[in-house]
Amino acid sequence: MNHGIADEVHTLFDALTAMLEGGELEGVTKGLPLCSISLTAEQTEEIRVRLQDKLLAVARGAVPVVSVGREADAGQAGDLHVHFLKRYQAEETALGWFVDVEGESCWYFKVANERSGHRLAELFNQPENRRKLDAHRSEVGVEVASLTLWLNHIRDSHVDVLQFGYKSTGQLHPAVPEMQDLC
Repeated sequence: MNHGIADEVHTLFDALTAMLEGGELEGVTKGLPLCSISLTAEQTEEIRVRLQDKLLAVARGAVPVVSVGREADAGQAGDLHVHFLKRYQAEETALGWFVDVEGESCWYFKVANERSGHRLAELFNQPENRRKLDAHRSEVGVEVASLTLWLNHIRDSHVDVLQFGYKSTGQLHPAVPEMQDLC
């Protein structure tokens, strides 16, 4: 890792931990200006990923997700946004096993069984996977289709998602697309 990038990550981490001392982290969002105005998009992404990984040590049960707020441009440094999100949890209800974030408007998933529920929650409580999940918007059909493909891909990890949807819409989509009879 480039020494300048390591310094940037260290400086941002120290500044953020000083801002967050002792408080509850779930639901906290902070903006952090990058120090250097000469960072490339690739360097900014490396800083984002390394800072996100480092924040796991101080997240106190929350899921730290770091995103690029603004890229550096002519004479102005970019910034990062840090979000400490509530964790996804698996829960058995009268309607079966569901995975969601309690009390939040979020993606939710009906799974085949307890094991699938816990594995899916574990997957979405990993910062990079959570960032990717939250980037899918429920109102955009292409993004719903993209999420369907991702859910089918994780079936290889023995995670059996039956249906999914976004809480505020009340709609559930099948996780396995129905095959159309073309004859």
